[in-house]
Amino acid sequence: MKNKFLIGDMAKLHNVSTQTLRYYDKIGILKPKIVDKNNGYRYYNIDQFEQLDRIKYLKYIGISLKDIGGYFEKRDIENMVKLLEMQKQATHEKMKELELISDKIGNKISQIKDYMNIENRETVRIREILERNIAVESINDSDSDVEFELALKNLQNICKDQYLMFTGKIGVIVSQDNLRMNRFDKYNAVYILLEDRLKYSNMKKLPAGKYACIYHKGPYKENYKSYKKLLNYVSDHNYEIIGNAIEIGLIDCSMILNEDEYLTEIQIPIK
Repeated sequence: MKNKFLIGDMAKLHNVSTQTLRYYDKIGILKPKIVDKNNGYRYYNIDQFEQLDRIKYLKYIGISLKDIGGYFEKRDIENMVKLLEMQKQATHEKMKELELISDKIGNKISQIKDYMNIENRETVRIREILERNIAVESINDSDSDVEFELALKNLQNICKDQYLMFTGKIGVIVSQDNLRMNRFDKYNAVYILLEDRLKYSNMKKLPAGKYACIYHKGPYKENYKSYKKLLNYVSDHNYEIIGNAIEIGLIDCSMILNEDEYLTEIQIPIK
């Protein structure tokens, strides 16, 4: 029985590509052992089957080629146990991360379904809302799409979560002064509502208390209609505005194309 296998034979027997074997050769974790002195052809031998199988297995369980190479340089039982224990811990960490992602996906699905089923959207409601944590970034020019997107990107980087733009609740803050002047499209900050207990440098708190709330369905440029309705209600019922208004984007351009289907909640703190 032959004990010399060209790269094509080795690749076919082990269901890997010749490109992969050439790369393993290049980085030194699996080099052909036999070189034909007559024609210069390089061959693998049958003793290397087990080594390639081990490389495939270690890769399958997530171990990097760099760590695999280190193991082969000093191959013994202690190093194998150490390598596997290290990967077991990394796997547990990955499982926790995947569970968190699954929870966020589930929460997002539930939220979207709840938003779709909201009734009496144009009705003003008075709600008692608990204290909330937000990561916030100031905006100088609310008409600048560039400044808005950069502010969001800064928040994303601060929170070290590349998916907050999709999984988080994003909104803007309209100052109390702008409310008084009916300048509802002039917001002074953008924020992300934080649902974890981590501490961030830009973290602030939205105080607990009573809020006058209304849902606005439609384009952002028509939010003023809902603001006016909300402010009229506050005035007619002798409430006093005691803070900035916040808008929470519930259904937006990240989910749908039709602006008429956008859904925003406006909340104004009162007493």
